[in-house]
Amino acid sequence: DEKLKPYFAPDVKVLNEITILDTDGREHRPDRVVFLNEEVVVLDYKTGQAHDSYQKQIDEYCNLLTRMGYENVRGELIYV
Repeated sequence: DEKLKPYFAPDVKVLNEITILDTDGREHRPDRVVFLNEEVVVLDYKTGQAHDSYQKQIDEYCNLLTRMGYENVRGELIYV
C-alpha cells in the first residue's frame, strides 16, 4: 500500500509495542510509533469491523504522545 509505505521504510525511527505510562500509572501500548521528519504517526492494527472504541484508543495514544512533548502527532488505524 503506497499510503503506508513511508511508515515501513528502512531508514525511519520506529518503536514497536512500546509501553507508555499515563499520569495515573496506566499502561498503554500502541502497535507502532513512527518518527518522521515533520510528524509522529501512531499505527494500530485491527481485524474485523471498525468500532468507535478503536478510534478512541488511537486518539488516546496520540494525546499521550502530545502531552509528552511531541508535535504533529496523528494516528492511523490499519485493518488487516
